[in-house]
Order: sequence, then C-alpha cells, then structure tokens
Amino acid sequence: MKKRLMTLVYVSCGLIVLGAMITLVGFFLGGAKDWIAQAEKSYKAATTFIEDSLILLPATRALNNPNDRLSFEVGDGETLLKINERYEIHNGNYSDDYVSLKDETDSVEITCFNGDLRIKPSSTDYYRLSSSNAEDYQYYVEDGVLYLGIYPNLRPHDEANPETVTLFVPEDEYLDKFYVYFMGDNANISYTLKGDEGIFVFPSGKTFKAARLEFDNLTLQGGNKPMDIEEAVASDVQVDVKSDRLSIGALKADNVKVSIASGCFYMTGSFDNLDVEAGTGSVEVTLVDSPDDYNIDIQGRTGELIIGDEDLSSIFETYSWIGNNSDRNISIKCALSKVIIRGIK
Repeated sequence: MKKRLMTLVYVSCGLIVLGAMITLVGFFLGGAKDWIAQAEKSYKAATTFIEDSLILLPATRALNNPNDRLSFEVGDGETLLKINERYEIHNGNYSDDYVSLKDETDSVEITCFNGDLRIKPSSTDYYRLSSSNAEDYQYYVEDGVLYLGIYPNLRPHDEANPETVTLFVPEDEYLDKFYVYFMGDNANISYTLKGDEGIFVFPSGKTFKAARLEFDNLTLQGGNKPMDIEEAVASDVQVDVKSDRLSIGALKADNVKVSIASGCFYMTGSFDNLDVEAGTGSVEVTLVDSPDDYNIDIQGRTGELIIGDEDLSSIFETYSWIGNNSDRNISIKCALSKVIIRGIK
C-alpha cells in the first residue's frame, strides 16, 4: 500500500519537474509569450495527472503524515482513513483473528474503500476478524476504540472470489459509537448493532444492507446506490439521501429528520415527529397507525401528493395544513417531489 502511494508521489513530482524543464526550453526558443502558454499547459497537465491519480483512491483529496500516521482526508477536512505505522497491514486469508475483548472496546470505527464488508455476531466475549482474498487492511485498538481500515487498491473486483473482510461482534454488545464509512462493493450487517450513537455512510458502492440497528442517535447517509435497513429503533434519526434509494422496512423512533436531494426514501413505522425536506425525489411513508393520528404540514410544490386515500395533487399549490388536533406531527418541505403518506390502519 505504502509503496504504491510513494510511487504515485514520485511520478507526480517527476512530471512537475519535467514540465518546468519544458517551459524553460520554451522560454529560450519561443520568447516570453510562448513560455507563459507552455507553462500554463504543463502546469495543467501535471495537476490533472495528480488529481486523476488521487481519484483512483476514492474520496481522497489530501495526504499527510502527522505523528507517523498516514491519513486520507475529504474536501471538508474530515479524516476518513488512517494508517497506523505501529500495526501490521494484512493481506490474504485469515480465520478468527483475535481483535479485542468486549470489555475493552467502547467504540468501533470502520472505513472501507474496497471489497466486501460483513458484520456478524460472535459467540465469544471478544471481537474477532476473518478475511478472504483481502488486500491491504488493518485493525487495532487504541483508547477503547477498535479501528478497522480497508484500503483502496487498483485490482479489479472479482465477483467469483470477492475480497471480503468479516468482523464478528460479541452478542449483546452495547457501544458508545459505531461508525461505518463504506465505499467498497457490498456491505452486509447481519447482526443487531446497539449503542448510543450509530453513523452509517454509504457514498458509493454496490449494496448496503443491515438487519437491525438500535441506537439513541442514528444517522444514515445514502449515495448513488441502494441502502436498505430492515429494522431500526432510535430516539433521533437523521436520514440523508443523495440520488438513489434508502429504505427502512420497520422504524420505531421519537424524531425522524429526512433530507432528500433527488433520490427515494421508503419507510414503514411509527414516530412522534417526522420532518422531511425533499428536492426532486420521492417520499413514501407507511404509518403503522393512521395519517389521522398526525398533524400534517406540507410546504412547497409537489408533482404528486397522496395522504391516506385522498389524492390532493390537483388542489395542492404552495402550502397545505391538515390539523388533526394531535401532539404528533409530520412536516414536509418539497420542490417537485412525489409525496405519499398512507397508514396500515
């Protein structure tokens, strides 16, 4: 992993030096005007190569190495992935590697840029890890935090023999924080995760599936591929949908806040308050109870609006209020969205 990065840096620096030499020759042969034009062209070529090379490492925008640690950062400065020089980088096939005791682990942070990620229950009182055909991944525990980093590589994905890393979590584990940033191929959480805070980010990849998530504060961020959660229980839920589908099969929460750019959000469940801001996407909510149990406030314009059995599309313009004298509320702000709210009862 480190050799590939250093090679990238050396090649980039070499191109910049070559560009400088070309522009110097151009200065003597063609004068200042030609020199300036050549300088601009060489600089653009060098910087374009660097930018394109960094894109090969998904979401990477900057590289630095403070305190003997190589880290990858995105545009907003958030550090997504860290390589700790003090711990081994693994490759190949491993079975039931010991990671840490349950009592010694307060939080889990996973960053995956390659292959498949699986999270399964463990019958032991410690975390363990297995891998198959995996390249360049690292795990370690510091200050009660279990870090698992699966680094990017340029090898094509093999559907028949996918690169897979599986983390086994002790049963009935309750964590301060469970964080997953996934840009690999397929993520599958077939275990009930519990804790104070759960953050699951899926900017791109192929699939992201989770069986059951139970957190006081739950954040779900979907990108350009489907993100499917079978069940979720939380006090506060924040959902962000960029361009594809995010669905929750069964949700029980106090407060739910949903932000949609151009994707789709599907949900079945119950809550006290639902706040939705939608651009050009669609929102379909199936209530365990009835829309009559909620005050419904809708602002903006919509292409289609269905509340219960009533199609209000033809009469809805910029504001609609349906008061049911309830202490439970649904608020939707939309542009050209499809909004459907139905009840099971």
